[in-house]
Amino acid sequence: ANLQYAWTLFVVPMDARHHWGQAAIQLAFSIFIVTETWLVPVATLLAIHGGWNMVFDMVACVAMMAGVSAKVILQPMRRR
Repeated sequence: ANLQYAWTLFVVPMDARHHWGQAAIQLAFSIFIVTETWLVPVATLLAIHGGWNMVFDMVACVAMMAGVSAKVILQPMRRR
């Protein structure tokens, strides 16, 4: 909960350094908070019904997909 209140302290420095725009930073953080909040009950259900191994497997898959998508998105566009 502390992150939800303190994140506004970092918006202006992030915008000054990366020039993403305050609205885009706020939107990204809002999406993060919503997904973080709603994934906790899902992880709990997976742990109850499938065991902790299923939770760890799902987290590993999501982390792998995030890494691959970040690499694709952040890769500079090549000139043809």
